[in-house]
Amino acid sequence: MIDRDHATPRASQTVACVLTGGGRSAVAVVAIAGEKAKAIVDRYFDPAFRRTFRPGQVRYGQWVGQDDSAVATESVVITPLDDSSFEVHCHGGVAATRRIMDDLAVAGALAIEPNQWVCGRMPPLIAEATAVLAGCVTARTAAIAMDQVRGALQGWATTSFDGLQQSPVSAHDVRLQAADILRSAVVTARLTVPFRVVLVGPPNVGKSSLVNAIVGYDRSITMDVAGTTRDVLHADTVIDGLPIRISDTAGIRVSDEPIEREGIKRARGAAVDADLVVRVVQPGIPPLDDVVHAATIDVMNKMDTLASDSCVDQSVVGTIATTGQGIELLMDRIVSVLTQAMPSPGAAAAINRRQAWLIRAIAESDDAVAQTMLLQELLTPTSDHESQFDE
Repeated sequence: MIDRDHATPRASQTVACVLTGGGRSAVAVVAIAGEKAKAIVDRYFDPAFRRTFRPGQVRYGQWVGQDDSAVATESVVITPLDDSSFEVHCHGGVAATRRIMDDLAVAGALAIEPNQWVCGRMPPLIAEATAVLAGCVTARTAAIAMDQVRGALQGWATTSFDGLQQSPVSAHDVRLQAADILRSAVVTARLTVPFRVVLVGPPNVGKSSLVNAIVGYDRSITMDVAGTTRDVLHADTVIDGLPIRISDTAGIRVSDEPIEREGIKRARGAAVDADLVVRVVQPGIPPLDDVVHAATIDVMNKMDTLASDSCVDQSVVGTIATTGQGIELLMDRIVSVLTQAMPSPGAAAAINRRQAWLIRAIAESDDAVAQTMLLQELLTPTSDHESQFDE
């Protein structure tokens, strides 16, 4: 097997990479490029018809591997990109790509990650956006990344850099534009990570039932017994194109029971780390005023038990989780809160921590020389600087 952990390709190194995502699929794509790429392809690829490779061809044949007498051949399609780079289209899934990557390793190719593959083949900002695009799981987040692949941030940074040097734009204008980009970075710098929505509240107010109603299946156990949920349970879903990880937590109350107290501690911790906290109560039970978060939605569940002469504040979402009443309104409210910082279509956006840090620095500076240096770093990142932002 190939060890990718410390793979650092040299300029003359022949490299290989699985371009498609992991898991089951119909077709997977392995790319190979470098001085030895053609010789390696000639070694392992047995074409149905022998003729000279030309860029753009679609060549069907068999991948014979290291020992064609011991391992069954794999039907593949080879597409030459140029004289020294090729795509190998094979059956999807892990087994076929692993077999081909193992063969390439034996022949001397170095395995790299997809983001390393695109780096060096396009401008760094476009390469970073391409890597993020590959990790997006919904069309809505992918659209933001695609805008950057098409050059939204690249165009802004280049125009600003050139403008500061030639003086048609002022440092103040660049600062305002950077501040506008920065406003959406809380969303755009994490497009591959689901939004964290955490439900908190006293025991037995229906938090678990709400989670089940939102995701559409019984993710959480529900019982009319306080303390049924003892840990933080997660369920991934998509609401209006947003990837969301919704978390059900233990009921928060005063307790002397050690396991329940640990669950309550974890519930409070999940609320601190959340992008949005949904505070759930039922009629007759006051909200948890000590759970404070910048983004909060208040929900009153079990509205069917509300006294006829009682009223609920308009800011509170009323629900009956067991029947679905109010669930659509709650999901709309969740989306509304989470998308407040969404950029407009086609707008420049910072799609990773490195970009967000540099754009923040630009937005905090009125000095044209400093802004120019920061824009240059944004456009042509150095390895040492980039490593500061690795997870």
